[in-house]
Amino acid sequence: MARNDKYYAQMRVALPNGKSKAIRTPLTATRLDDAIAEAEKSRTEKCAGNLHLPGRRPKFSELVISNQTSRATGGAANRTINLDVTAFNNAMQYAADFGQLSKTPKIRK
Repeated sequence: MARNDKYYAQMRVALPNGKSKAIRTPLTATRLDDAIAEAEKSRTEKCAGNLHLPGRRPKFSELVISNQTSRATGGAANRTINLDVTAFNNAMQYAADFGQLSKTPKIRK
C-alpha cells in the first residue's frame, strides 16, 4: 500500500487480549519491488513472533524496578545494585552537562 509516496505493509496481528487488529507498518523502501520484499520480511517476522506489537509501553521507572528486582533475585548484592544506580545517575548527569539531555532522570537507591 502506498500513501504520499511512502510504502506500508498492512497485516493483522493477534493482541494479548485475544482480539486481532490491523496494523500498518511503514517501510523504508522507495521502489515497489523493494517494498514487496520488505513487506514479506515483515510478515516473516510476524510469523516468527518478532514483530513489535502495538500496546502500552512500560514506564522508565517500571523498567528500572524490574531490572533491580531481577538483579537481586539473580544473586547480586545490594551494594552492587546501588553502585549500578550511582553509575547510571553519573552517566545521565554527564550527558546533561554536554547538552545531550534536556532533563536528567534520577533513580533512587
